[in-house]
Amino acid sequence: MGQHDVSARGLLVTQADRFHWQRAAVRELAAILDAHSGLPAISWTIGPGGALSGRVNGLTGSADEVPATFGAWRGALGLNEGAGQFIGDGNSVVHLRTSGRRGSVSVRITASVFVDDPARYADAAVTSRQRRTVRPWAGPLPPSKLAQGPEPRQIP
Repeated sequence: MGQHDVSARGLLVTQADRFHWQRAAVRELAAILDAHSGLPAISWTIGPGGALSGRVNGLTGSADEVPATFGAWRGALGLNEGAGQFIGDGNSVVHLRTSGRRGSVSVRITASVFVDDPARYADAAVTSRQRRTVRPWAGPLPPSKLAQGPEPRQIP
């Protein structure tokens, strides 16, 4: 990205704009953490446009703890868009997500739950996600131009 980019609405977006949005997200995250210190800790990320993303780590909790943590954060932050929505990948992983706004900051919470029975989430809206298979390169690798260097020359 350059120092100045054009947004989808045709507006000029500068680095100063991005830094302003990120600072607003940092202030909002600090307010969230101060107000909800009793909730379990989750991972937080701030994007270049100032979006705030919380992630419940499914590897550190049970199939009951992860949805409970997700629900506690969703309720505490008043995030209702997509509440209870999950994306099932057809296996034993259920991906929970919810989003909303807190002032000028967009906030999203996600979680991956490893479950034995995805049917227990049957009351939520279901969207199936197609797995995308990336096939490895089957042919020979093209020669690297960086590794070749210039052709050797004879010295007269």
